[in-house]
Amino acid sequence: NQTFEGLALLSDGRTLVASMEGALAGDGSDVRRLQTWQRDRHGEFRPAAQYALRADAGLTVSDLAATPDGRLIVVERGFTAGVGNTVRVQLVDLRHASDVRDVEYVDGTSDVRFVRESLLTDVAACPSLGATSEQPQPNPLLVNIEAATVTGQTRDGRIRLLLVSDDNGNDTQKTRLYELVSRLPRR
Repeated sequence: NQTFEGLALLSDGRTLVASMEGALAGDGSDVRRLQTWQRDRHGEFRPAAQYALRADAGLTVSDLAATPDGRLIVVERGFTAGVGNTVRVQLVDLRHASDVRDVEYVDGTSDVRFVRESLLTDVAACPSLGATSEQPQPNPLLVNIEAATVTGQTRDGRIRLLLVSDDNGNDTQKTRLYELVSRLPRR
């Protein structure tokens, strides 16, 4: 737990990105590292740049998905007993972030440019669509969302995103599939 959790191959077909679920020892509690590998001309992946993402307070990263334009969808989620789940879907751009592979500790005092994040949606703000929940939730749609993938684009250029939840083998939780459609902000 708290180590590699998400994995995505960027649209260039050469850059593989893995996300840490939680913070590394010594990093700030809200810092999540994104490790990349570059495919060489022989088709093998070699370690490359590492980036820092600042997750929303109390949230971990559960998955990544590549967008057609080279950015990443990042699913941040958390759980608070008696309150329920929090799930936010962020759009992340690595282009102007610092390479932190040689930075021992990334925290609020580090001279690091974090990846840029834009909130695409907070699932609690989505319509419940008649969903039910057997445990307290801000929105009955909310559960333990573990996976995400971009399944395509609409004719007008919006992306189709599929999210999947995990019931953790628990009778009070649900396994669900969610399809979201979102227009990505311009770069």
